[in-house]
Amino acid sequence: MFKPAIGLLQAKLLKRKKPLVVGWAITDQCNRKCAYCAIWRRPERDLPLEQVTAIIDDLAEAGALRISFTGGEPLLRQDMGDIISYAHEKGIETKMNSNGSLVKEKIDALRHLDLLTLSLDGPMEIHDAIRGRGAFADVQAALRAAREQGVKTSLATVLTSTNLDAVDAILDIARQASCRVTFQPATTMRLGGQIKNDLTPPAGPYRETLNHLIIRKKAGDQHIANSVSGLSHLQKWPEPTSMACASGWISCRIEPDGSVLYCSRESFPFQPGNCVEASFQEAFNKLRPVVCNDCWCAARVELNLAYALNLPVLLNLVNNRVD
Repeated sequence: MFKPAIGLLQAKLLKRKKPLVVGWAITDQCNRKCAYCAIWRRPERDLPLEQVTAIIDDLAEAGALRISFTGGEPLLRQDMGDIISYAHEKGIETKMNSNGSLVKEKIDALRHLDLLTLSLDGPMEIHDAIRGRGAFADVQAALRAAREQGVKTSLATVLTSTNLDAVDAILDIARQASCRVTFQPATTMRLGGQIKNDLTPPAGPYRETLNHLIIRKKAGDQHIANSVSGLSHLQKWPEPTSMACASGWISCRIEPDGSVLYCSRESFPFQPGNCVEASFQEAFNKLRPVVCNDCWCAARVELNLAYALNLPVLLNLVNNRVD
């Protein structure tokens, strides 16, 4: 059984704070300027390798089972392979989100990676319009390189005003690559900034698309990684929808400078701890239980529902295992 699922049940039943699943924005650097993202505008604030490995030591001691590295583009760090390998040595599963542009040339750095998630916003004309010329070809090359080296893959799609009619085509790509795809909405502001997102989808057509995905998932389409419950929550976007947050209980997010937050869309009024200035455990303990009405990140939604012991979501989590 998927280790985080077992740890989740233990943490829930015993009511223990334990950082089982940690999202880590390992860098803000990016070689793409995606139309719905502003992270690439941030100044560099990467931690050196010795501080990264020290935090991984803390995470292992605290009981972390999985680290999901994201960015920016993580492979812009020349030491990303060393980071993944070190977490592997500590017995922590690793995932990494990537735009795919550097995967082929750096595939050896991913030999200990448990799951590579590639961003895909649609067929070539849609994907390249959002991310730049050649971006779709990069994803295709990354999928081939990962398959040849035995690195497991998944896809992640941000639903925008440009690709609501392309979800079936995206699922066809996932089927051809023998992987799953996770869907979530582009929000009103660009990711990582206070800039209006011009690609925010209209609510009505977006909800119709989510309904289509729900129907396909209920019919047994295993290439959709989201659970039915998760899709049903996301379908309510953009209406404020209350959800108990698992962050602070079994998960958190680490920023490139070591700040420890609830999630990437930090909106809670608190002074975050930092796992460079203090220990990770001290920073994690500053996170208090919260209820959020603005959670539209698919991975967080699934984790929150799993922590609420939603049985279909737990089963879906097991079916999406990486081992």
